[in-house]
Amino acid sequence: MRRWISRFRRPRNASQWLARTQSDVATEHDERELARWLDKSAANERGYEMAELVWQLSSELASDPQINRLTVDRRARVRKRVFFVLAGAAAAGVLIFWLGLYAASVVQIEGDYSTGIGEHRTIALRDGSRMILNTASTVRVRYTVSHRQVELRSGEATFEVAKGRIRPFVVKTALGTATAVGTIFDVFVRPATVNVSIIEGTVAVRGPRAVDAGFPVLLHGGEEGIVDGSARIRVGPADLRGVLGQEAERLEFDNATVAEAIGEFNHYSRIPVVLETPEIGERRISGLFHAADTATFAQSLATSLKLKAQNRDGEIVLSAAGDAAKN
Repeated sequence: MRRWISRFRRPRNASQWLARTQSDVATEHDERELARWLDKSAANERGYEMAELVWQLSSELASDPQINRLTVDRRARVRKRVFFVLAGAAAAGVLIFWLGLYAASVVQIEGDYSTGIGEHRTIALRDGSRMILNTASTVRVRYTVSHRQVELRSGEATFEVAKGRIRPFVVKTALGTATAVGTIFDVFVRPATVNVSIIEGTVAVRGPRAVDAGFPVLLHGGEEGIVDGSARIRVGPADLRGVLGQEAERLEFDNATVAEAIGEFNHYSRIPVVLETPEIGERRISGLFHAADTATFAQSLATSLKLKAQNRDGEIVLSAAGDAAKN
């Protein structure tokens, strides 16, 4: 009787609602009741979102080899008990086998998407999410029964994530991952870092491997996380004006290195700017430039840094004045 009563007891907080919706007895009625509870207040919605993130991250830690080593002794103690349980549940094992085959059969590769230099593209995903690719970007979208994953291989993308109470939305890059539930955020793959800017909601950011990166960092609206090659995450205010206005094709640099400025500018220009010597790239500049005007950008660098700009084989080469005279 107690079990029957607990099944129909109305959850009172985010954790109880998550336990109900993730249980094997969840019904469509539970989903409707949860939606009404979430609509009552922003605090309810935020609490449920945080609970979902914790649930997702805990499932990832369950596969961590260090966590597994900590639990091996306990598994050994219960192995005999489990053996007898499994021996008496052969039919259930067959059912699980077929369910496993079904899960594998519904894995979907949504496909590869990319943009050329100077191109922007908006992509509607099957779950209702929206992905806005900035210039010179490449992604692969992969949906399974438990995950919605986007691998951002290069460039920048803004994600408007549809609520998915069972499948979190994960953006994977070479330097780390960003996990969200229902939020809006931007991910920019730079040469040495990955920048994650939160426009709305909460996103969990971590390095490339849980073992090396430690606990994830939770970022909220208006914050930016910068992940470097050593999996360190620096948190600060996000430049939301730059993120939201990315299609304006204006690039602003504030005490950036020449190498960083050229690297970002080349995402927008079909005529690349290159450096004759790496030492020039260590110098710093500030300014506002039109992304489509490569010649003015290169000439501005040449004038302010006392360099020489030359057109050579479809490129604009910046060199020290003395080096250019020799050529």
